[in-house]
Amino acid sequence: MTVKEKAKLKTIVKKKPMKKVVTEVVAPTIVKFFEGVGRRKTAIARVRLFPGGEDKFLINKKDFKQYFSTLALQRMAESSLLKIKYPDSLTIEAIVSGGG
Repeated sequence: MTVKEKAKLKTIVKKKPMKKVVTEVVAPTIVKFFEGVGRRKTAIARVRLFPGGEDKFLINKKDFKQYFSTLALQRMAESSLLKIKYPDSLTIEAIVSGGG
């Protein structure tokens, strides 16, 4: 090809139309809870009570019946809640670390 022929050849690039991206701003949901922290030696327990939630009792993101394998430990964990007659619409989340 000569230089003149190369000059005649032009590549045509068609640009695709840009899509408009619409983003919605979502307001964060505000969740109210009661929190308590307990410490003894090297053990730390942080417990959060969410009123008006589902009926859950979680320890380290596990159901308390999975966390406490024996029935005696499950009853011990639930005994104080049964004394105060806690409502069914209460979610309890406990994060426990340390200890023996």
